[in-house]
Amino acid sequence: MIWLSWRQHRNHLLAAATGIAILSVAYLAMRGSLVSYLRDSGLTACLAQPNEGCGDLIGGLRARYPALLDALPYLNLAPALVGLFWGAPLVAGEVEAGTHRLAWTQGVGRQRWLRTKWSAP
Repeated sequence: MIWLSWRQHRNHLLAAATGIAILSVAYLAMRGSLVSYLRDSGLTACLAQPNEGCGDLIGGLRARYPALLDALPYLNLAPALVGLFWGAPLVAGEVEAGTHRLAWTQGVGRQRWLRTKWSAP
C-alpha cells in the first residue's frame, strides 16, 4: 500500500518539496544580512530585555526588509492553500474513482489507513 500511495502522490510531494527548497534558498540568501543587521542595530539585545521599547528599531527593520515582514502573515494561509489545492483534488479523485469505499470498508481502521496514506515516502 505504501508503494501505491507513493505512486499516486509523488507529483504533489515533489511540487511541495520544490516549493520548500525555493523558499529555503531565498531565506538562506537573506539570512546573513538579516542576522548582521539584527546584531549591529541592537535589536537583538533590545528584544532580550523585558519591557523595553524597541519600536524604533523594529521600524528600521521594517524599512530595510519590507518584503520579508509583509509576507509573514500570509504564511498562516499555507495550510489552507495546501488543503485547497492538494488535499481537495486527492479526496475528489478517491471519491470519483470509488476507491473511498474500499478504503473505508477494509479490515484496516480509518486512522491507520490515513496514517499509511499520509506517511508514504
